[in-house]
Amino acid sequence: MHFVAIFRTARKLNYYLSIGKTALFSDIIVIYLAELFSSFIDCNVSKLFMTDYSPRALVDTVVEGIQEKKGINIVVLDLGNIESAICSYFVICEGSSSTHVEAVADSVEEVVRVKMGEKPLRTEGYDTSQWIIHDYVDVVVHVFQRQVRQYYSLEELWDDAVRTEIENVF
Repeated sequence: MHFVAIFRTARKLNYYLSIGKTALFSDIIVIYLAELFSSFIDCNVSKLFMTDYSPRALVDTVVEGIQEKKGINIVVLDLGNIESAICSYFVICEGSSSTHVEAVADSVEEVVRVKMGEKPLRTEGYDTSQWIIHDYVDVVVHVFQRQVRQYYSLEELWDDAVRTEIENVF
C-alpha cells in the first residue's frame, strides 16, 4: 500500500515538473509525506495541496472530448477503492474504425489541453489505432476499436472498480 502511494506521488511530481508547473522543494516534500501517510487517515491528502487539479473534473472533461467526436459505449471506472491501482480512474470508450479511434483520442487530448491546461504524460497506440491510451497520471483514457475492447475486456479485469456508464449522445 505504501509503495502505491509513493509511486503515485512520484508520477505526479514528475508530471508537474515536466509540464513546467514547478513547486518549491518544501511543497514537494509536504506532498510526498502527505501521500505517504494518507493511507493511515483514509484519504488522499495530497489533493489538498494541489487545489488546481481534480481527477473527477479531468474525467468529466475527458468524457466531453469523447462525446465531441461521437465516441461510443463510454465507461468510467473509479479505481479509488483498489489498493494496487496506479491511477484513480479509467475512462474507456470505443470508435467504429481506426480513423474514428484517432479522432476521438485527438479530441480528448485537445479538449483537456484547452479546458484544463493538461497534457498527457504519455500516449501510446497511434501506430495501429486499435487501442490508444492517454495517461494523465490519475486518469488513464482508453480508446478502443470494438473487437480489441472485447478481446482485452478491461471492465472485467477491473471488476472491483465502481463502474459508471455514460449514455451515448447520438
